[in-house]
Amino acid sequence: MGNCYERFAGEAGRILSRPRSVPPRVLTCMEILPISDQSTYCRRLRRVIHAAVSLSCVQDFEREVLEDVGIPTWFACLTDDASAGGAFPEEAREGVRGYFEDRGGEEWDLQEWLFMFDPDLRSWSWWDVAGHGDGRIFLYIDTKGEMPVPCEELWWAVFASGAQAVDGPFLVPSEQWEEKPSIGTVPAE
Repeated sequence: MGNCYERFAGEAGRILSRPRSVPPRVLTCMEILPISDQSTYCRRLRRVIHAAVSLSCVQDFEREVLEDVGIPTWFACLTDDASAGGAFPEEAREGVRGYFEDRGGEEWDLQEWLFMFDPDLRSWSWWDVAGHGDGRIFLYIDTKGEMPVPCEELWWAVFASGAQAVDGPFLVPSEQWEEKPSIGTVPAE
């Protein structure tokens, strides 16, 4: 039942706080301009990705319906019907509009989104989110130095968490991450 491969084993811990392990030599970076303040945005994004990654380690991806326990309620409501009114932040609704403008496509169904976290399919893992005082945020993921990689589920979470604009992804040396402070770390519950 558990599909949490070694590659993803330390990922859940890196999502909530600054990684303590040695970074890969090269990281993939997305530059994000959030609608809200940096810290609020980053905490929201960290919680969404953490819930999905944690579930992916215990899901049976052979089932037709996956568990969604732990997925933030606002994200589940937004993902199941972004056009309906719901209990989610206004910047999340604006971010979804940005997703459609930037990426095209259709609204994501929560089950479809969760299935994209199958360790057999996912070609990226979370590294960290960091930034400057100028409002820009840098999301770092480990793609083993490969570009491009399929990560549309990540794009959805980035915009749905309240991104106004996103540039990238592009490969950067890990030193770029090391010189920036992590933003929006979440205390372990």
